[in-house]
Amino acid sequence: MSLSKRPNNGGKVIFVITTDGFENASREFTYKKVKELIKHQQEKYSWEFIFLGANIDAQKEADNLGIDSENA
Repeated sequence: MSLSKRPNNGGKVIFVITTDGFENASREFTYKKVKELIKHQQEKYSWEFIFLGANIDAQKEADNLGIDSENA
């Protein structure tokens, strides 16, 4: 069942992004589009995002996506 169809039971969604930095060549999803999607989920549903990156500046990349650098 997708999250959009589940009843709100007061639970919290924590979305964890893990990356080595090499998959950011998407032609469908730009930084701007991903940032908009993240912002929507944060504002409308209070999702929390955590960004884990290896061999990259994780705090900078998290900030580029609208994720609090404390969550990187």
